[in-house]
Amino acid sequence: MPDGAGLVLIGPSAEAVQVGDRPCKRLAAEPAEAAVEEAEAACAAGARFVVLLHPDRPAEALNGKLRRRFLDSMRPITAQRLAEVFEARNA
Repeated sequence: MPDGAGLVLIGPSAEAVQVGDRPCKRLAAEPAEAAVEEAEAACAAGARFVVLLHPDRPAEALNGKLRRRFLDSMRPITAQRLAEVFEARNA
């Protein structure tokens, strides 16, 4: 990710991610609709990337609505077992 690009971190481990001086909004994953709305607002205000942080245990998986909404409105950058990164289309 480019230096200084703003992030939106969504998920139970959002508070644990160290981002340095990068602008960052941290959101709970539930309720999913509120998380999507807040993430989209942050992107409209200048955040460039949304990162879904998946729990280690499958039984605690994030609501599938989050991923579907971001796939519809953003460009997927990478997907790994514990994180998916999406780039705002207006970036």
